[in-house]
Amino acid sequence: ISPTITGPNKKFSKIAISVALGTRQQNVLDRPIYLSPLMFDGSETVIPDTNTSVTVTSPHAEGVELRIPAGVATFPGGSKVGKINMIEMDANFTSIEPLEFAKPSRVIALEPSGTTFTEPVELTLPNVNELPPGIQVVVISKNSLKGIWEIEELAKVSADGNSIKTIPGGGITHFSEVYISPIGPTVKQIGSQD
Repeated sequence: ISPTITGPNKKFSKIAISVALGTRQQNVLDRPIYLSPLMFDGSETVIPDTNTSVTVTSPHAEGVELRIPAGVATFPGGSKVGKINMIEMDANFTSIEPLEFAKPSRVIALEPSGTTFTEPVELTLPNVNELPPGIQVVVISKNSLKGIWEIEELAKVSADGNSIKTIPGGGITHFSEVYISPIGPTVKQIGSQD
């Protein structure tokens, strides 16, 4: 649990982490396991029923926005109604270390982890890295069931350069921790035999 996030109006997320244990090896995790906080301070967004579309924002994740159409969310346990939290956090406090080739300084925790959508949900993030307008990036999300990071969707920097939005018709399909990363060039070994 991150010591930087304190207060009485919160709980913590549930996660699954892949760990290999053996009887003839040293069973030591190489880093602490951090849990994302679920804030209950009035900043959470409620999906009250299956007939209501919601736009999710939070003072704990400035510039982040989700547009969730009516009836597409399923919360852990199968409920169609529930509370949504989001918080920006230091990438050093993710439950699973981010991918080395695309390591961010900050991630967005979308909770409750394990919430799924029957169609992609539009995600907008602030362009904190000042990427040029029009550039495509990937949204990387943690697969909470497998305990790994995966490429979730493509996104594009807005024409004014202030935000990054998932491509039209695309979006995220589940809640977990997410971040964006530029799409890198193809790197080949010099003198490769291709």
